[in-house]
Amino acid sequence: TDIDFYGVGVRGGLEFEQYVGCRLLVYAKGYGSIMPGEFRASYLQSQSFDARVVSTTWKAGRVMTMWDLELGLGFSSKCKNYRLTTGYVFSAWTNMLQTDEWIRGVHRNDFIGMEDTTTLDGLVARFEARY
Repeated sequence: TDIDFYGVGVRGGLEFEQYVGCRLLVYAKGYGSIMPGEFRASYLQSQSFDARVVSTTWKAGRVMTMWDLELGLGFSSKCKNYRLTTGYVFSAWTNMLQTDEWIRGVHRNDFIGMEDTTTLDGLVARFEARY
């Protein structure tokens, strides 16, 4: 299988940071993106004695959305030009086509309702130089 998404969109959000003491800070970042585009998927099943058992392609226009939320702590230098931050990020990508749905759609010959949400989360760390 092969699944590709071709699209372009806009992103907006809010960022908040508050110094707690002289050099320690807490921060929060929240972003949302909207991306209209097109999914293109292909499926090829073959055997050693029959080169092509199943071969199909599919295209569909979609509007994908992405949501990101990050919360964390940081430490800045005395002049506040350098800082190190660490936090936890959670992302959700909606209205996506995933491989398991694509395979089920091909096997059932039913390509309606193939949409899912992918979530990603984990720790992040950054070193910034600001001038």
